[in-house]
Amino acid sequence: EWSVDITQNHVVLYTANGSRLPTALLQGPMEVTGSVILFNDGGVFDPVLGPALTGTLTTPFLVAESTIFRVEINRGDAGVPVFIEIPAPVVEGDDYSIPGQGDISYRTFSIKGLGGRCSGTTTLPPMIMSNSAGALVAP
Repeated sequence: EWSVDITQNHVVLYTANGSRLPTALLQGPMEVTGSVILFNDGGVFDPVLGPALTGTLTTPFLVAESTIFRVEINRGDAGVPVFIEIPAPVVEGDDYSIPGQGDISYRTFSIKGLGGRCSGTTTLPPMIMSNSAGALVAP
């Protein structure tokens, strides 16, 4: 289970020029938040410590530094998948509750998308839509 919420924080700018139409639409910074619930029969490893428990809080496991949150949302033209991606997710919190004996154990992560991860010569925003080749696609 997953969710992604995107807020663009736009501002409509009006001026006293005799027109009722706005003069400009200013795009604010993109805010991206979300959550993901993971389940695995063998347990869900900690994103900082890693599956072998080799990471520490001061030296995070490599996966935590290079993770991309990616969800396939559509098989577009010619069966090419289209993805929603958060290229630089930060885990803001997690819930690893202990359920009853007959219940399924799962782990819930709340995430926030940061901008600034580089892909070649492109600096990525907090959220993108891409195809399987990694090319950006129009929403």
